[in-house]
Amino acid sequence: MHNRIGVLALAIAASTTLVIGLAGQGTSPESQLVRRAADALGGRDRVMAMKTLQIIGYGELAYFNGGGNITGDPAAPQKWQSVLEHTRTIDLEHGRMRVQQRLKMNFEFASTAGQLGLNRSNETLDGDVAYNIGGGFLAAPTTGTPQPQPVGAAAARQRRVEMLAHPITIVRAALDPATKLSNVRKQGNLQLVDVTVRQGDTLTLAVNASNLPAWVSYVGPNTNLGDVTYRTAFTGYVPEKGIQLPMGIATTIDFRNVVQSKLYVDRNIVDAPIDDLSAPASVRQAKPPQGSPPGGGAAPQPMKVADHVWFLGGNTFFEFDDHFVMVEANRGDAALQGILKAVNSLVPGKRVTQVIQTHHHFDHSAGLCAAVAEGLTVISRRGNEGIFREMVARPARLFPDALGKNPRPLKFTPVDDHLKLKDSTNEIDIYHIVGNYHMADGVIVHVPASNLLVEADLTTQEWDFNWWGDSLMNNIEHRKLKVDTNLSVHAQKPYPLAEVVAAIERQVRNTQAFCRRAADAQFFEPGCPMQYNRPLPPSAK
Repeated sequence: MHNRIGVLALAIAASTTLVIGLAGQGTSPESQLVRRAADALGGRDRVMAMKTLQIIGYGELAYFNGGGNITGDPAAPQKWQSVLEHTRTIDLEHGRMRVQQRLKMNFEFASTAGQLGLNRSNETLDGDVAYNIGGGFLAAPTTGTPQPQPVGAAAARQRRVEMLAHPITIVRAALDPATKLSNVRKQGNLQLVDVTVRQGDTLTLAVNASNLPAWVSYVGPNTNLGDVTYRTAFTGYVPEKGIQLPMGIATTIDFRNVVQSKLYVDRNIVDAPIDDLSAPASVRQAKPPQGSPPGGGAAPQPMKVADHVWFLGGNTFFEFDDHFVMVEANRGDAALQGILKAVNSLVPGKRVTQVIQTHHHFDHSAGLCAAVAEGLTVISRRGNEGIFREMVARPARLFPDALGKNPRPLKFTPVDDHLKLKDSTNEIDIYHIVGNYHMADGVIVHVPASNLLVEADLTTQEWDFNWWGDSLMNNIEHRKLKVDTNLSVHAQKPYPLAEVVAAIERQVRNTQAFCRRAADAQFFEPGCPMQYNRPLPPSAK
């Protein structure tokens, strides 16, 4: 009897707390705004009663968030990835979400998987646990059943806020008594309110004159851009089972106002059965993924490839009288710091003081801010200076990176057509790459004493296709360079030039054959027919 009374008392107390919480929420301007939004979507009870939502559609992604274009100029045309077979499944009851889609490059790309969108990525969130199934959109297609792999707290946080960037999820979160609502305000014909959820993430909800959610914004970290504000806008509301749902979803970021993603909704499915999205035990019991230096858990060990020249996992290092110069700051904070530590210990008293950035693309400049934080002077084509200064000037206060923790100004040395670095120990020549279809402001580095060439994105042995296969030899001949060995940023070891050229010729033939097959199928691909202006030896049978 006492137990029954105790349970009843707890139930009354819990319901009283809920009523008080809801009543308190209902009296503030912020809560009233959220209530009006819920009513416009179909009513608070209907919104809160929803159990599942599936969003099916297609769209586009801005490649590298706008950092993969032909130049770093803000006026450069945007490169796009097509989003195909997009399905976003949200388990509203349990706070879970899965996004499945194919990504296909709408521009010339080196791999078959990326060019054709062969792989379907599968990214899931279960509360605070994030995991993937399969190797992602650039992984080679595999047979068998892929196993779920945990991807860490940063991915979980990003997916959590992305899940809230939808009218239903943000309004449900705003109606939660554990959520803090604040700072109601007007912006034009919109009313805004800040929504801080129980995990501590703060998002802003904008409501239009019809009381429907117009957009949701939030801040997330980015390796190249520091703190990035995302704004996801909703348009074209249509009813589905008593709920108003958008047919257009577009996300813009505060870097150059890039439209980061577009989603055209083909169908909204409400309260249909869905798969179990809960994280399997193997994921929950796994240790969080940890960053590691190149080569696994062992400390990185530079490889000496010539007098006063070392190579480590795609990065080249040149020894001079009193310092080192490296090629490419293309790794995140911890990995870059690990590499610098290894190289700085090679010769007593000599440290890396300069970094040559071959071009601006965000996979190559991922460590730019970390390099600036280390005090390194950046050497690159003059046309890259603007975007590099823009990247370094961006704040990283909410999610501090190396530069956010140790702010320093960018020290920049420009390259126009040619820059020579020379002292009694070493001599290198930095040249502008001419006539390349992938990057207008790229540079290559030549070491006359050892006939070494250092390049990025001109070729890699493992590529399926090479759309600018004439570029490497055209530039070598244009500069009248003697080259025996090629060091590629995307390679793990040096290669003789003859092997590199043989790989390019194979990749060019693959590309030409790919274009022929596409044309025969009347499935026309970007870059076809490919442009190639060098003699191509007969194919070996």
